[in-house]
Formats: sequence, structure tokens, C-alpha cells
Amino acid sequence: MIKYMTVIMGAAIGMSGAVMAEDDPLEFDGYISVATDHRDRGVSLSGSDPALTGSLTVSKGSFFAGAFGAWAKDLNGRETQTEFFAGYILPLGGWDLTLSGELDSFHGNGSSSFYPEVKASLSRDYGLAYVSGGLSWSMNGRWNNPYNDSTYTWLDVDVPIPSLPEYTIIGHIGHDFIDGNSNVTDWSIGMSAFIKDFEVSASYVDTTYKDSRGKGAFLASLKFYF
Repeated sequence: MIKYMTVIMGAAIGMSGAVMAEDDPLEFDGYISVATDHRDRGVSLSGSDPALTGSLTVSKGSFFAGAFGAWAKDLNGRETQTEFFAGYILPLGGWDLTLSGELDSFHGNGSSSFYPEVKASLSRDYGLAYVSGGLSWSMNGRWNNPYNDSTYTWLDVDVPIPSLPEYTIIGHIGHDFIDGNSNVTDWSIGMSAFIKDFEVSASYVDTTYKDSRGKGAFLASLKFYF
């Protein structure tokens, strides 16, 4: 655990040192969201109950770092989720390559668990659609499959509706290769709408996860950006 996080934080510090030499100013952005359910790769973290989440990111040039928090209930009854992350965005001929490290953690019920993860993703805005996909590796497992290495691949596609750019069709598919356990596929399809600093979205989410928390459901959320 310590070895992996040393590598992640060392890479983040190295990237930040390179970026701090730039003249770009520090920028802050974030959001607060309320949703009918809080799901991670299609699996409910809040027992299919409403959840409150929030995130804050600071960026300077191509470097970014931040934190995410949520009220969430994992399989062990812990109800607080936090996540710290840092990364670097590298332009590649019209594409953006994002390299990042994360430390996901769950607290409560007298215990805490930590799950480090490293990610690499590619994204591009084609105008008619925004496409992103990538690969992540959780070397210490994840909250729903602890101690089983997880390699996750995903593809997201956002398609603005012609003549109504504030409305967007959102689609996602992902597959989790889990060492020593059954692999899991998740997918979702829905729509979002922006009204000034607010985003309203509704979607259907489903997964092959063999537990009631992975059962397909319609979800809705309201997110305020600042």
C-alpha cells in the first residue's frame, strides 16, 4: 500500500514541479451534487438511497489536483467516502492524454479502507460528439472487491442535440477485469441539460455485478458548478 502510494505521489510531485514553472495562474473549480443514488461503475454505494457529493479541483497549466467526498455506504457499512487525486494533461495532436493517480477511501463503522488507483485516458472533442476512454489499475482492489487487482476499461460518449446545445445525450460502457473474481460490465444511457451553473441529468444504469446493489435503475441528479 505505502509502496504504491509513494510511486503515485512521487509522480504527482514531479509533474507539479514541472508545471509550477509555467506562468499559468492557479484556477479553482468544483461542484456540489445531490442524486437519487450514488453509483460507482454501476454499483450503488448509498444503498439505492439519495446521496450528496462534492468535488474541488485546483489546476495550474496542465497539472491538476483535488478532492472528492460523498456520503456512501459500502459493503461493510461504512458511510463516508473520500478521494484525493492528482494528474497531468498532455495534448497529443487533437487528443488529450490524462495521466493521474487517486487514493479512494471509506470510513466509518470503526474502520477505514484505502484503495490506490492509477489511470490513463484519452479524450477528444469532435464538435458533434465528445469522446473519452481509458484504462485504470487498482492494485489493492476496490471497495466491492478488496484485495483483488482490478483493471478497468471504459468509453464515454457525449452527443449535444443539434440546435439545442444545452441538452446532451450521455452514454457509457465499462468492463472491470478482476483478478480471482468474476469480471463486471456496466453501462448507462441518459440525458443532461445545463441551466446556467446547474446541470440536471437522468439516466438508466445497469451492471452485471451479482448483488442487489448492481441492479439496473433509473437515476436523476442535480449538480451545481462553482
